[in-house]
Amino acid sequence: LASTTLDIVAIEARVKAGEATGNPMAPALDALAEELRQEWGFAGAFTLNTACTSAANALLYGARLVARNHYRRALVLAFETPSEVTRQGFGVLELTSPSAAYRPFHAERDGLILGEAYASVMLTREPGSAPLAKLLGGFSACDTSSLTNTAEDGSHIDWVMRRALHSARTTTAKIALVKLHGTATAANDQAESNGMRRTFAHALPPLCVLKPYLGHTLGACGLSETLLLLESLRQGALPGCDYAEQALLPLAAGPLSVSAGSLLLANYFGFGGNNASLVLQGIPA
Repeated sequence: LASTTLDIVAIEARVKAGEATGNPMAPALDALAEELRQEWGFAGAFTLNTACTSAANALLYGARLVARNHYRRALVLAFETPSEVTRQGFGVLELTSPSAAYRPFHAERDGLILGEAYASVMLTREPGSAPLAKLLGGFSACDTSSLTNTAEDGSHIDWVMRRALHSARTTTAKIALVKLHGTATAANDQAESNGMRRTFAHALPPLCVLKPYLGHTLGACGLSETLLLLESLRQGALPGCDYAEQALLPLAAGPLSVSAGSLLLANYFGFGGNNASLVLQGIPA
C-alpha cells in the first residue's frame, strides 16, 4: 500500500470529528493495510510512504518479494486523496501553479497542479492471460544533499538511472522512450534535465511527460503514470507537447509511439531527494 497523503487525510477526518491530535494518530496507513490484510486474507501487508516515489518503490519492493519466492503474488495499491494540509503545504512552498497551466520543462513553468488517483496492479512470476508489461528492473535511493531537493546538477538522478539500467541488464542505447517525472517546479525540472543529459550524453531518446493529464498524484504517480504510459502506448500514440519549442528538453511536438516490446524508462524524482527509476518492457495486447 503506497501513499503520501492518505495518513494526512485520515488524521484530518479524525480531527474534524473532534478527536484530539497526538502520536496514536500517526500509523493510519499501517492500520488500513492491516485491515485489508485481515479482510481479504492476505499473507502479509506492507506500507510505503516515500513522497513521490512511494508507488514506484512499492513496485520494486513487491517485485523483489515475488522474485525471491517470499510470495506468489503481490498486489500493489496506490492512493492519493485531496488533503487540505497538502494543498496548503505546497502553496506555502510556492510550488503550485498560479496560472493553472501545467507545463513541465517549459521555460516559463510556474509550478505543479495536484491530482487525485487510485490505482492497483498485480505482480507475479506467472502472468495471466493479458499481462501489461514486464518490470525488468529499477533502482531507488535518497539524495541526502538537501532536506527538500535532489542535486540540481543532476548527478544523483544520473546515478539512479544508471543503476536502474544496470539492474535490468540493459544500456541507454536500448531505451526507446523515457517517461520524465516533470513536476514543473524550478529545481526539480532543472535537476532532471541535467540528469538526463548526463545519462544520455550521446543522444537523448524520445521523451514524454504525463502530469499535465493527471496532475501530480504524489505518492501514487509511480503506479498511475506507469499504467497510463503502458496502456496509452498499447492503444496507440502518446499526444505531442504543444510547447515543445519552449521546453528545456526535446519533448515530442507530434504523436509519440514505440514498437511493441520496446524498453521504457519511467522516472520518479521527488520531494526530499527521493529518486527512483523503473525499466519496463511493454507487452502487445
